Amino acid sequence: MALKSLNQSSTVVSMIDTANSTFAVLFTIEAILKLSALGVPYFEEGWNNFDLVIVLGADICLIITWTTGSEVGSIAMIARTFRAFRIFRLVRSLRRLRIIFNTFVLALPSLANVGALLALVFFVYTILAVNLFAKTRFQTYLNSHANFQTFGNALLLLIRVATGEDWAFIMEECALSSDNPLYPCTPDPNFDQMHLSSTPIGCGTSAAYPFFVTFTLVVSFIMIKLFIAIVLAEFEQVIRKERSKLSEEQFEYFRNKWADFDPKGSCFISVFDLIPFLQALGPPLGLPAGETVFMNMYNFVSALRLPAHGSRVHFAEVSAALAKRMLFQKRGFADLLSADLDDLTKQPSTVTGDSSDPMLLQYRASDHLAAIRLQHYFREKKKNRQKEEQRK
Repeated sequence: MALKSLNQSSTVVSMIDTANSTFAVLFTIEAILKLSALGVPYFEEGWNNFDLVIVLGADICLIITWTTGSEVGSIAMIARTFRAFRIFRLVRSLRRLRIIFNTFVLALPSLANVGALLALVFFVYTILAVNLFAKTRFQTYLNSHANFQTFGNALLLLIRVATGEDWAFIMEECALSSDNPLYPCTPDPNFDQMHLSSTPIGCGTSAAYPFFVTFTLVVSFIMIKLFIAIVLAEFEQVIRKERSKLSEEQFEYFRNKWADFDPKGSCFISVFDLIPFLQALGPPLGLPAGETVFMNMYNFVSALRLPAHGSRVHFAEVSAALAKRMLFQKRGFADLLSADLDDLTKQPSTVTGDSSDPMLLQYRASDHLAAIRLQHYFREKKKNRQKEEQRK
């Protein structure tokens, strides 16, 4: 759309049309593949619905254009609109752009409330301005285009004043006095006097000073700044939510490390490999870097409340427990983590689908680690006793 210009060559027009059709086909194939792979859950995500609407709209406009052989009128306008909306697909893939977009969406209700209050302020000041300055004589800044003679003109001029453009000069002209030699005026003219003149002939009023000063303070320095404050507050909340989520890069790293300990792709690893896996995983999901103290590592695993399937743990349960632990710690609810993970392990197993699995009910991964540690201490103690007996 941005490449179109006057007197374009047929080659450029053909290239633009080909590119538009190519992208439309690619987006349609993408939507079909996603829909066939995900099924009904495809419609549960808002971005998927948005993509589908854009794809369908663009395809319908292309079909109409191909069948009618023209691209004019309302059809062309709708087609251009759908093409322009394609840029919003980038919001989904670019993290920083997604943060800004989410900030705007979340701030809309609060902005609407403040906007309604701002509209009320404008309404009140517009009525006051018409009553105070409608008869004021035209000068340099008060003229036939910018004046307070009607409600509409007054509202437009106050919007201009809210931007800060020449508001001080407008205030001075609205305070025009009768002793001004450049612009002689009539104090408080009646209707007959105004009717005889094609333009206002009245003087201003000293009320212009408090009127414009308070309007500028309330609108420009309070209400407008309030919009900015709302956006910044929502931006901070969106940033916190984004940081508290498990990013795709972190989950991809988790999968790669898991594959090192589960080369056959069984989704299980041994309890004995759990601590080495967490050490290799590292922060923020795994153990702290350089952690070697067994009790610290055991407490870490124990806090996860991982159910054990025989002597193995499952990929889905480990990833869910680690993600929830990271989420709770980032949001400052680390003290509630154990209780919440207890509830997680009481739910039906993601592996067997049955909460009555005796291994799930009786043992956790931490229990196996504790038993292994006890066996290790017992064997070491037994060896030391045998060595002492041999010495004697």
